Amino acid sequence: MALDKVLLRESFASVAPHGERLMDVFYEELFDRYPGVKPLFTKTDMKTQKKKLLQALSFVIKNLDQPEEMGTVLRELGRKHADFGAKIEHYPAVGEALIFALRKTSGGQWRKEMEPAWLDAYLAVASLMKEGGGSRIEELLKKTAPKRSALTAHPVYGLVDSIERLRIFSEHHVYAVWDFMTLVKGLQQALTCTSIPWVPRADQLTRRLVNEIVLDEESDTDLDVGCASHYELYLRAMTKIGANTSAIETFVADVERSGVPAALERSSAPLAVKEFVGTTWDIASSGNLHMIAAAFCIGREEIIPDMFAGIVTQLGRTAPERTALFEHYLRRHMDVDKNRHAPMARQMLENVCGDNAAKWTQAEEVVDRVLSARLALWDVAAQAARAA
Repeated sequence: MALDKVLLRESFASVAPHGERLMDVFYEELFDRYPGVKPLFTKTDMKTQKKKLLQALSFVIKNLDQPEEMGTVLRELGRKHADFGAKIEHYPAVGEALIFALRKTSGGQWRKEMEPAWLDAYLAVASLMKEGGGSRIEELLKKTAPKRSALTAHPVYGLVDSIERLRIFSEHHVYAVWDFMTLVKGLQQALTCTSIPWVPRADQLTRRLVNEIVLDEESDTDLDVGCASHYELYLRAMTKIGANTSAIETFVADVERSGVPAALERSSAPLAVKEFVGTTWDIASSGNLHMIAAAFCIGREEIIPDMFAGIVTQLGRTAPERTALFEHYLRRHMDVDKNRHAPMARQMLENVCGDNAAKWTQAEEVVDRVLSARLALWDVAAQAARAA
């Protein structure tokens, strides 16, 4: 994750002179919001503890340009926290309280752009600490590495070497672009309140994470074409290269009228495409939040940047004047997913699975299922490209 080092240093400089107050506000807020963590500190000298935390924050800011040194120290700190009794589900609570304390003690110098900068920094720090404490998500990534590697090395990317083959690829891939939002909306419905009367749901940090992802995916503004969802941007990119969008648009219209299962039955899409969409729908409509989060995190956000990189390499050699918008879509997704959404998705998955071994086992099964469906989709797209 790319951190805004200038903003982090500037904002910390405004609170450093008030370090004692910062720590007081942090622990007051932490214990007030999450009284369940207070027993962890019953035998702790809080004066010493506050001093250590302030030193840790200072260390992070000082070593923003020394990621290897910072990583070593933070992994060891994470191991100590795990021995101390800290759990995965405690990390969001700490993040919320820390950002609140930073904002409150900044002496009026806090600006709105500082909050996402600190959120990114906290996610990066927490990820390193959880690695040291034996992160479940790192175990999941190792177990699913063979299929993820097969996806990133799939021959379909090398086949996208002409406008005609790019059209064919996009006509298969667009279904995955559309049903990406099925997982995103499934997360939003489960983790936030999307109905009336409104009531707060989940923890505050997780709500912010999922809502930020929804905003970027459904109403992205960092586009040459203006505000649009990534699906709508993809359709425009397909039109620019002369690809056929009628099949996906007919399918989506049928979904709106009849629902996903019925629309899949009537769809003219290849079987592997329909099975891919059906797999996503089965998971998203299951009501099992940890399964939806696993499919989204490992099956999408972790893998997409590496998959798209292979296509971007080919696009540079394939009629760049016609593929510019297509390449813009891919690069935008690579940037947002790698630098923001993937770390956010990891945090969400860890939050919803916690230390529940059964949930992590089911998460692994789901990831295997969605990666297998993606491989089958790519196989069919590659076969069609070769035949062109």
